[in-house]
Amino acid sequence: MTATDANPADRVRAFIAATIDMAYREDLAKPSSLFAAHWRELLPEYPDAINECIDLMVAPLVEAIRDGVATGVFTTPDPDADASAVFYLVASMTADQAALGGSTPRAEVEHILLPFIARALGTDERRAR
Repeated sequence: MTATDANPADRVRAFIAATIDMAYREDLAKPSSLFAAHWRELLPEYPDAINECIDLMVAPLVEAIRDGVATGVFTTPDPDADASAVFYLVASMTADQAALGGSTPRAEVEHILLPFIARALGTDERRAR
């Protein structure tokens, strides 16, 4: 099974998990922390490059949410805007945890994010499984 064969809700959860990995996986945390620390400084100088990177990172999430709307898994009226909001929410929490060395347990971060995002996309996390 490929990522695009999976249920859209599973794909959204996989995107979130992969993003959170950047704070909790030892091989990703240091580079993530470095980028997070300088992201806002780099944005005015390299807006096109940063925005292109963000667009590439968000693309699988946009596709998953659009597929979820098309199949009735999600009821959100604006999949593209919601994908952007989800990305920035998860990336922000991940950047903080990367900078803090994962001081908040990963399970707690997931407990905060997953139900909130499921509600925002118009589904109940328990029904989306």
